[in-house]
Amino acid sequence: MKFLLEILVLSLCALILIFKGRKRTAIYLISTFFIPDTFGTAHIILPLSYIISMYIRKELSEQIKQFPLRKISIAILIIYFLISIFDDRLSVIETFTRPIIYFIKTYLFLFVGFCLINNNRQRIYAFKVLLIILSIYAIYGIFTWIISRNPWYDGVAKIYLSGEGMWADVQERGYRVNSFLSNPIAYGLIMGIGSLSLWLFRKEHSKKINTIFLGIIIFNVLLSNSRTSIIAFGIGIILFLVLYLGISLKMISTFILLYIILFTLYINVESIQSMINPVIDMFITGGNNTQGSNVELKNDQLATSLLYFYDSPFFGHGINYFRENIQERYGMLSGLAGLEGYGYRILVELGVFMLIAFIIYIINFIRVTVSYYKQNKMIASILISQFIAFIFFIIATGDYGGVFEYCFIIIGLNLKWLISKSTSQLTDIKYKS
Repeated sequence: MKFLLEILVLSLCALILIFKGRKRTAIYLISTFFIPDTFGTAHIILPLSYIISMYIRKELSEQIKQFPLRKISIAILIIYFLISIFDDRLSVIETFTRPIIYFIKTYLFLFVGFCLINNNRQRIYAFKVLLIILSIYAIYGIFTWIISRNPWYDGVAKIYLSGEGMWADVQERGYRVNSFLSNPIAYGLIMGIGSLSLWLFRKEHSKKINTIFLGIIIFNVLLSNSRTSIIAFGIGIILFLVLYLGISLKMISTFILLYIILFTLYINVESIQSMINPVIDMFITGGNNTQGSNVELKNDQLATSLLYFYDSPFFGHGINYFRENIQERYGMLSGLAGLEGYGYRILVELGVFMLIAFIIYIINFIRVTVSYYKQNKMIASILISQFIAFIFFIIATGDYGGVFEYCFIIIGLNLKWLISKSTSQLTDIKYKS
């Protein structure tokens, strides 16, 4: 089965190289969202194929010029190389390959998402494809919630994990939906980030079927049964309403309406109670009464992360040091649990230069988006909301489950749309699809 998947991925990469415009974008999105994220190599060669395709068609240099975060992205890649140079665990070849692979798996995806659309027809088509993909995710997610099993996940786990995955069974909180992805916590965030983009699309194409699918997609955020995902999605909605509507009577009325709907569902639907109670517990007790991470565990991870940071502050202990060394040696007794926070990863593995670069990256992204706020208030508001929700999530929970890949592709699409629409570049003339 692995061999067949490998052949399929190579075929999809070939199609990405052959086609251009809307077809290339559709193939890339479908490949990325439906090839199992546990098949890590596929999610490295797919974006590389897209970049090579742009290079062949002489599109790459223009895209790089347009990309507003190119300097800080290059700086992060250089820092990854420096981290690897000072990592005495690595061979000469690994010193070169590891930073490139890690960069592809993290920050490169914002650039790839940015490159997926070059004209208005491509933009509309890309969002239609995204709507179809996330709708399939959502419908299948509801199916797995009803039967409390996920045949797709079970099959992928047998292939890549040689057994049952950790999310196969009903847990203390109930069944946690992850649909076609490998992690329900990441799934909740991705569906939340995606729904914010698709709300913009629905505003343009306000068909009833689009509204219904959007509602089903949002419902899957709750079905993921992840406190962090639900809170991140809530932060995204609140930020959008504040940025777009301002503190107005309309905004206050919207909050009241949302509260009434949610409260009505909460007191009448038992399954909704089981999803919301862990979120309430997080604020009241720090998560002590719910299975999973709590404030005490987070404090322990921070204290342990700082000890590793003091031992190697500048370039950390190296990329993947937690998984390959700490977890291998100490397991769950390391004091870092599952390294559930991107900040902990920076302290342990990447060091102070990456910490500074990460902060600059956040500032630059927000600065760029705000600079276009007056030209296109709605898209800028959504984009800032998505980005802050993403940053909150990876700081609070971690960067596992493909969150960098899926969220940055979606955010990158909106970033290109914002910049191009504001500068009148997103036309049907400049690039032909």
